[in-house]
Amino acid sequence: MNSTLKQRYLAYYSPLITDFIREVETLQINFESQTPQPFFPVFGEDYENSPLRLAIVGQDTRGWGCLSNFISQEKTHPGSALEADFQEFRGHDFKGWGTTRYTFWGFAMMFLAALHGKSDWGVMKKGGYPEILSSFAWANGNAIEYFGSSPKQKKKKKWELIRRAGERFNGVRHLVEALRPQVLVVLWKEMKPESFLAGYKYIVSIR
Repeated sequence: MNSTLKQRYLAYYSPLITDFIREVETLQINFESQTPQPFFPVFGEDYENSPLRLAIVGQDTRGWGCLSNFISQEKTHPGSALEADFQEFRGHDFKGWGTTRYTFWGFAMMFLAALHGKSDWGVMKKGGYPEILSSFAWANGNAIEYFGSSPKQKKKKKWELIRRAGERFNGVRHLVEALRPQVLVVLWKEMKPESFLAGYKYIVSIR
């Protein structure tokens, strides 16, 4: 039986998550209640068979989950925290996150609507065009968000140690290996190609 993209995805990230948890636990850090967990790419139910496998990439996501819960879940039932992220994404919770086209999700929905020949992207915010909302992947350049993006209750020194452990998840090579996208739309203004695209050939256009 051929494995599905999601099965390959889970198999790809599982050892990386194990190494991350092991490293974080050796730090012996007392996590604060607002310490977010790593963000992992997610994709819709129709993404694998979409005529164009498109991934929209942001910088990071503010306050994503809870690190303590993530570690507990993944140690008890590997893959369960990732499954929870998929369930939320495939429920199209994000359709209410973009208030205008100047926000990440507002622009993403406007872009997707235009790509599929739809003029009114606002319909998506009300649950319209579910087939479009199920056809793409969402990723971030940073699995562990920047300290400036995260809730301020944390101490920066602790947070940077966690970010360093999470760097194993960063880079476009993980998206290519785990999601196999054909097109990336990067909405991360400060993205450094030499870092994010390390190992791949790219052309920088200056206008």
